[in-house]
Amino acid sequence: TELCHSATFTKKWTDETLSKEEKVEEIVKTLPHINNTFQYSWLISMCKDFFGFKDDDLTIKNWKPLYDTIEKKTKETDYLKWLLKTSNIEKIFLSNNLDDDLEKVNKEIFVPCLRLEIFTKEINNPEMRKRLEKKTNISINSLKNYEMAIANIYKYFNEHGATYSMIDLEPNVETNKIEKSIASHLYDKILKNIVLTKQEKSQINAYILNILAENNQQNKIPMHLMMGPIRKYYQHGVKSGQD
Repeated sequence: TELCHSATFTKKWTDETLSKEEKVEEIVKTLPHINNTFQYSWLISMCKDFFGFKDDDLTIKNWKPLYDTIEKKTKETDYLKWLLKTSNIEKIFLSNNLDDDLEKVNKEIFVPCLRLEIFTKEINNPEMRKRLEKKTNISINSLKNYEMAIANIYKYFNEHGATYSMIDLEPNVETNKIEKSIASHLYDKILKNIVLTKQEKSQINAYILNILAENNQQNKIPMHLMMGPIRKYYQHGVKSGQD
């Protein structure tokens, strides 16, 4: 979807009134623009291997029978087990928010992973702090309690089989050591809705990054770093395709 969007754009893609079938048709129309990419070859291979597609290209003339086949196959009760076996996939690693209910996760197939950006980028967001308080039953009224809540979330994920955490770091992020007294002062300013300077934002961000890294060490899990992405840079992009 992201590749097709980068090659050509139609407002129909963002039309929520369109059915799934209509959106697929719109995307298929753009496939000739990306048929020299690896992603396109992967798409065709998957269609052939999983759904018996016979042609070498997916076009406006042959997409509908394939669509119907996929719709029927994916509704079968044993579809997921069949797909994993056919793909030779043993586990699927997830990307979870701090307040996801991991009790409902099928641990035989899925492995939880804690996304960490919210602890740094959303630290000044009252709604995020409410979510954290609700999940941990810890009042987030000080930096000390904020750290306790983070540790509580790590413990919850660790108990439910998480094997790593994940965070994306913006370009030029600073990771130097910040004294706790400085960080506490900055956190108090955040609670008072005082806008931090660019330097202050960098300092509190660096401090929380160190806290996150320490929690990873204590829980003996690695931290997956995604370096340099700029989120929502292309405002006109499709969902999850704006970076």
